[in-house]
Amino acid sequence: MHKYIKYIIAITFITYLIIGCEGEIGKDGVNRIPDDVQAPYVELILPEASRPVYDKITFEAFADDDVGVVGMEFLIDGQSLPTGELTLTEEPWQAYYGCSHLNNGAHYFQAVARDGSGRLGFSPMVMVEKMDISNKPVFDTLKSYIELDDNKLLGWTLPDEYKQYTCYGTRFVPDGPCTISFFAVKAYTYEDWQCTRPISFEIRSSRNNLPDSLIYADTTNWTESRFSPGEIQWFGFNIHEVVVGRKIRTEGDFFVIVNLANEQVGDTIGVLTDNGQWRNYHGVAKKDGEWEKFTGGSRFSYNPLIWAKVKYE
Repeated sequence: MHKYIKYIIAITFITYLIIGCEGEIGKDGVNRIPDDVQAPYVELILPEASRPVYDKITFEAFADDDVGVVGMEFLIDGQSLPTGELTLTEEPWQAYYGCSHLNNGAHYFQAVARDGSGRLGFSPMVMVEKMDISNKPVFDTLKSYIELDDNKLLGWTLPDEYKQYTCYGTRFVPDGPCTISFFAVKAYTYEDWQCTRPISFEIRSSRNNLPDSLIYADTTNWTESRFSPGEIQWFGFNIHEVVVGRKIRTEGDFFVIVNLANEQVGDTIGVLTDNGQWRNYHGVAKKDGEWEKFTGGSRFSYNPLIWAKVKYE
């Protein structure tokens, strides 16, 4: 009998408790869950593990956060620089560092992002080989795309089918002042046709990691090109001083831009990119007259198949 009474009392109490939680009776509750519970997502883009460094390191990172990233620091062998030269407070998250004093051999680099709530996000460490300046090559081939089979590449017409993107390009980060001697792009066509000038090139300087001032524009005609539907070709251009009348020189980052030649109609030729898996954010596209990073959201970065050959000074 006593047990039965206890059950009745317990059920009654729980019923009143549930009813009391409904409606507007009582004081407002206090949310004790902080507004920001997510640390920044960060990737170290440069330096690359596959490329040695000599006398200069270009640091570059990508970061994403729900409330915004307000700071970035690059660590060398797990240590901060007391000078603060690798600590940034605004985008782009890019810094240059003279590393001649570093010992030759393996070093570990990492990016640390900080959001507005003070939470920290850490990139994976990247091991890079530091080599003596005497081993630095005179010529270097630069590219920013993943090597894939042709059937795994993505095609983007000039202009694209929605008439948004009118040209594409890639940002290159040389290891110092250099002259550009050659560049090439991998392109394709939908039609069977021939011409002497299917596409045109531009070389532009970089500002905030987007194309800026014009350095050089290709205005020459090429030898006649023939296309079959679906055919893929590399188009290249040798920059000889005797042809262009001067050396094409750059102090730092530069873009190679690919456009449809003026005499060609749209939707006949396109540029190939990788599948967006290598998130280095060096690819750009011109959309509605403005340059922007060529992305498919924050986690996909399309890189046109463009490469360039440079000669260091």
